Amino acid sequence: MSMDPVKIVIRFADGRIEKGYSQDFFPNKPVFHRLKKLPPRGSANEKEIRVSDLKAVFFVKTFAGNPDYKERKRFVEGDVVQGRKAEVVFADGEILQGSVLGYDPEVAGFFLFPPDPKSNNLRVFVINSAIKKFRFLDDESAQKTRKDDYQCLIPETRGKLLMVTDEERTLLRLVLARVMETDGGREYIVAKLGDAYLQIAADLLKAMESD
Repeated sequence: MSMDPVKIVIRFADGRIEKGYSQDFFPNKPVFHRLKKLPPRGSANEKEIRVSDLKAVFFVKTFAGNPDYKERKRFVEGDVVQGRKAEVVFADGEILQGSVLGYDPEVAGFFLFPPDPKSNNLRVFVINSAIKKFRFLDDESAQKTRKDDYQCLIPETRGKLLMVTDEERTLLRLVLARVMETDGGREYIVAKLGDAYLQIAADLLKAMESD
């Protein structure tokens, strides 16, 4: 059984990357073949790939991509997706967001669809053994409340959780302002704490500066 050839970028768990084509990748198969070029098929042109050795398989539009386009890696408010929004943290620390139609940690892997419709990736097959953490983003949003996120801004608790002294308050205001001024600082907050904490940081900074 074979399918039409598709362009794939294979990322191995040990960091290696290979590009090529596949005509026999199926999610429930432990092996598939990577073709260097099309045609022909044959032992000199194809290589057997074991799914257990991989981190992920990227199904791409082109091998070169578009270096001038800055792809959006995360969801933004208003995004409408098929399935459920999810976030994957790989064992090497890389984080991917996307939508999933189904997730079962007991099988080899699952498909993740990128949040940016203009992404060069059509879909990504994520290998379960290569990830450290999986979470549904909609579940997390539903479980949080404003009081949970903004407890440090509530008048009766302000000064007790984060700002114990005036000196610490001054230091936090200075550091947080510098972090929020840069794209790298905001991305670090998102990577370590999640998207919700960007708004928390902005509100916290505003509250401190208004005192």
